[in-house]
Amino acid sequence: MADSRLSNRSDLGAALGVDSRHSDARLLLGAWRRWGFGLFDRIEGSFAFALWDPAGSQLVLARDHLGDRPLHFRADSRGVAFASLPLSLASINTRHADLERIVSYLAIEHESGPNSFIASVSRVEPGQFVTIRPGQVSARTWWTPAFDPLDLSRDDARSAVRGELDRAVSDALEGPVVAAQLSGGLDSSLVVESAARQRQSGQRLVAITAAADRPDSADTHRFVDEALVAAETVRGFAGVEHVVTTSPAEPPIAALERLLPTTQRPLLNACNLGWLEATYDAARAAGATTLLTGLSGNFTVSHEGRSRLAGLVAAGQFVRWWHEARAHRANSSARWSGIADMSFGWAMPLPLHRVLDRLRHGPRQSVPLGFLRRDHPLVRATLDRIRHAVEDSRLSPSDDADMILRELRFFDLGLANAGIRARYGLDPVDPTGSRRLIELCLRLPPDHYFHDGRPRQLARSLLRGRVPPRVLDERRRGYQGQNWRRGIELERDSLIAEIDRASADPDSAALFDLAAMRTHLIDWPTDGWGREDQVQRYRRDLIRAIGALRFMRFVREGTS
Repeated sequence: MADSRLSNRSDLGAALGVDSRHSDARLLLGAWRRWGFGLFDRIEGSFAFALWDPAGSQLVLARDHLGDRPLHFRADSRGVAFASLPLSLASINTRHADLERIVSYLAIEHESGPNSFIASVSRVEPGQFVTIRPGQVSARTWWTPAFDPLDLSRDDARSAVRGELDRAVSDALEGPVVAAQLSGGLDSSLVVESAARQRQSGQRLVAITAAADRPDSADTHRFVDEALVAAETVRGFAGVEHVVTTSPAEPPIAALERLLPTTQRPLLNACNLGWLEATYDAARAAGATTLLTGLSGNFTVSHEGRSRLAGLVAAGQFVRWWHEARAHRANSSARWSGIADMSFGWAMPLPLHRVLDRLRHGPRQSVPLGFLRRDHPLVRATLDRIRHAVEDSRLSPSDDADMILRELRFFDLGLANAGIRARYGLDPVDPTGSRRLIELCLRLPPDHYFHDGRPRQLARSLLRGRVPPRVLDERRRGYQGQNWRRGIELERDSLIAEIDRASADPDSAALFDLAAMRTHLIDWPTDGWGREDQVQRYRRDLIRAIGALRFMRFVREGTS
């Protein structure tokens, strides 16, 4: 049984000597019969599959390299059950959220390990397969990309990356209408540019840009209206339709109510749901069944490559370092203290690095626990587990590829993607996260990404002459969910009511400081929204905590 979108069906069919029009499940079964566990070296695309192997008396459960499709299971004395979504596998009489996973989620910790967000239900992790035999459950990682650097010129590297990106985009151009997210940045521009060159005759390509009805952001480090920049970009692509969606301010709790039955996990960022849902609605209205994104681009084709400065220091190339550091200071908003930290922080003794960090930023909470009670045993255990990793976040130059791979898997997006497919009939496809592209980009040295003092140079070189200069030169990031604050202000009463309902649940009352959450909503600030600490306190900590409370109630009550 398979939930999949294989991108190399023709190659598989030819290698197996079968019709490539067979279902993905049949192709996967043929690949297993031919190559066994070696099939992972042969298949490309996104997949979650379950396979019973009678010869080995084993059940095999597997997911693709980034976990685009979800897969959960429960194994106990009664037997084994598996499903895409986890709630159906939970015991009806004792159904509750996995509190350790909830704490980890609110601490913005890397999603690792087999636990799902629902107690007693396990997940197959991205890039792994699980074998289940009588009395034995074991998990193994099947995707271990190489990190050894490739010796390529910049022209050759650019050609190779373009080829892999084009291949991934081409594989996704199915159906008479294809939609694509388009912001004012590099990642989505790369995807849309490739799709515009490769779309089939008569095939519609609809680029969708989200904009807020009334921007209210005081953040001067981001630009809040990406529609104008995106419109300039589209004008350079022949035949691409451009749709700008206007998402009104909406309380995040309303979107949570709609999406929890199909996502069955705490949502990654409830404040983004308004513009995301507007994008999905526009894609569906256009008749698309595929939505192209550039979600992984920051870690592949448009990676910043800032470890270049540390690498030059480690190699003793101080003259070259000075040239790059001075150019970076001139071409960005970076301060010399930040450049010094990027360059030398990895080599400093940890106590010295902590002192310098306090001098730069002042005292700050190292772990964003939001409104969790720090005296709760699970919270204390989480703090003990991750405090050292957070405080010593310095990476040596040799750790860069490993960091990229970790960031690509930081959140398990399988359930979020499943929710999009179920609710909107759209298959989100991210060509910038294709396996072959990741494997190539991980092996490119940092100087392909960072040179002449500027990060993301590989992406800029791929787009130069194809998009407006303002897209290439923009230093700020876009901010598509900028009306989040008004959404909360519209219905603070409903959020307070959710907190009050949580007080009747012993787990929620013990885990969260509900009184502080309530006070923050009642004493809503009228100013200070240009301060990052205030924005983080409300946008990140408070809304994520309320979302976690709502999820915990959803698990207890089920889908009714």
